[in-house]
Amino acid sequence: MPPSPLLRLMSLSRTLSFRVVAASLVSAVLATVGMTWWSVSVMQGQATRALLESSASGVEAVANLLSSRIEVLHTVLAGAEPHRAELWMSDRDSMQVHLDRQAGMLSLFDWVFLGDLSGELAVMSGSRPLPTAALRTQIDVVKWVKAQPLATASVANLVHVLKGHSPAIVLTVPVHGGQGQLLGMVGGVIDLQSPQLGSFRRVIEQDMEQSGARMVLVTRDGTIIFHPDGRRVLGNVVREPNLQAAYARWVDNGRTVHAEGVASLADDGLVAMAGMPASEWMVMRWLDVDQALLPLRQSVRVVWGAGLVVALLMGSLAGAGVWLSTRSVRRLQSQAERLLLQPEGMMGRDWLEEDSEIGRLARAFREVVEQREQRGAETRHLLDQLRAMLDLAPVGIAFARNGRIELISEHLARLLGRTVQSLVGERMDAIEVMSEDRAGLQQSVRASFADSGYFDGNARFVRPDGSEFHGRMRAREVVKGDFQAGTIWIVEDVTAELAAQKQLSWQAGHDPLTGLSNRLVFEQELKLAFDAPRTVEEPTFCALFIDLDRFKQVNDSAGHAAGDKLLCDLSLLMVAQVRQNDMVARLGGDEFAVLLPFCPLNRALDIAEAIRREVEAYRLLWDGQTLGVGASIGVISSNGAYESTEALMRAADAACYVAKHGGRNRVVVGEPAVARGAEAVELGEV
Repeated sequence: MPPSPLLRLMSLSRTLSFRVVAASLVSAVLATVGMTWWSVSVMQGQATRALLESSASGVEAVANLLSSRIEVLHTVLAGAEPHRAELWMSDRDSMQVHLDRQAGMLSLFDWVFLGDLSGELAVMSGSRPLPTAALRTQIDVVKWVKAQPLATASVANLVHVLKGHSPAIVLTVPVHGGQGQLLGMVGGVIDLQSPQLGSFRRVIEQDMEQSGARMVLVTRDGTIIFHPDGRRVLGNVVREPNLQAAYARWVDNGRTVHAEGVASLADDGLVAMAGMPASEWMVMRWLDVDQALLPLRQSVRVVWGAGLVVALLMGSLAGAGVWLSTRSVRRLQSQAERLLLQPEGMMGRDWLEEDSEIGRLARAFREVVEQREQRGAETRHLLDQLRAMLDLAPVGIAFARNGRIELISEHLARLLGRTVQSLVGERMDAIEVMSEDRAGLQQSVRASFADSGYFDGNARFVRPDGSEFHGRMRAREVVKGDFQAGTIWIVEDVTAELAAQKQLSWQAGHDPLTGLSNRLVFEQELKLAFDAPRTVEEPTFCALFIDLDRFKQVNDSAGHAAGDKLLCDLSLLMVAQVRQNDMVARLGGDEFAVLLPFCPLNRALDIAEAIRREVEAYRLLWDGQTLGVGASIGVISSNGAYESTEALMRAADAACYVAKHGGRNRVVVGEPAVARGAEAVELGEV
């Protein structure tokens, strides 16, 4: 059954030719896309810079034009200053006539006035009827005079200069006397809603029409003088969502009014600003960047489309060229695959023969295959010999490389409860080790190999059936210092040897008849307890020395077998009366001892009395006889009165002696007086 198209495609994708063609195609596409991206980035950057420069220069031109209009108005006001001002200022009728004759000035302003230093508007004249309230209007002369000494003209902030009247722009020039003294002022008023402000509006509206931007004119404190939406006039620019951030930065920089235009990009558009230094006004313009750059972005989409088409075309041409150039490689691959499937002896036929780099590669490949086949045969022969040697070895042997088993002897496979076939190729972790030994074993192996390249240790192994055995493991690196070159492992079953050692160790410290600790172990534990540091709060240890009464009569009347049985039963009775951490030992013959760590004397006496009662109550039925013994017990407390364990044991022997010769089956506390009594008894017997 022929392979499916999907399988053929997957097989083709793994070939060198396909990868080279794919790499060429991707490289061509990426190169073209990268060049297109760079070109678009440069184009967008240049367009953005040009837009910023155009916006800055545009708003600067508007500001300069508005400033020139302000200067014209100041010039007209300055020309209206009367000669012999002292006489004019004292004659209101003359001043009124003078103002009414200023037709040019009256055409530029809604009203003009002549004011004195008292703040009274002495004379007013206008192109429109004057409201009655205007005749009673006063100027804040004190504030005005402070601003005038260094200036010949001024533009007041947008304030309600005329009480009871709509807001207006007020321009003033000082009136001086013959001696240069300040006599008053000549001023012009332009109502913000007046047609006289039309020249300002036309300049701004013409710019908005050409640029498609929104422009406002604001005072130094942020009050809006002009806005496309008349309802926002006299509002504050901080409430304009598109301009508030730019205005806040200008305020943070000290509110400096520069005539040069500046422009910057914000999240919501482009903001351009330019100042009018004479009036300290700012022209602010906001432009929707998305709308302004719409033609550019349409061009960018066209460029990207063209770039992708060119990329695909170049990639296709590059891929086709590479595919044709690798035809010989594909032929060599096909021939090599067919020849590798042929039986031995067919090697060397049907190889690619051409005088090119691919042809020379084919000849070299053929020679390599032939040499490898020859070395493979030699290697297989050596492996067969090695397997035979491994199977004859009395220990388990394995060879591992890169953490996997490559060779393993039949003996080791049987020892592990597995077959050779199931272990070859497996990781070394497949050999089961007791979980509590695994971490320590792995750490020891790594440390030993790092130190000497050799390992020798023991571990408990688990077979698949759950059985265990103790094994001794020895291993070394084939090449010292190169763990990856392989390691040789030798495993021996040492379960029986360890059990024998454990039995010998147990026998060395225990009585073979009763299973209790023997004299050697008891004396060692007694010395450890005696030498251990103690505090006042800790109780001292105590020791019981037990001598069975009339035990010899049991041996004489019933035999040694009965005596041994009695000793075993009494051992169990004694163990049952002591605490879990106490030690019961057989010192030899019918002598026993009990070590009671951290035990006060009164508790030790209770335990001794319990043992005495149990021994006294015990009866052994043996061949129709009822056998029993008593117990003479000496109790010793380590209270600092003894300089060594030998002195303590002598005191214990003395207490036991006094108990036996004082009527037997008694408990006696070992004290210096008891020891002297025991010596007296011994002397009396002598």
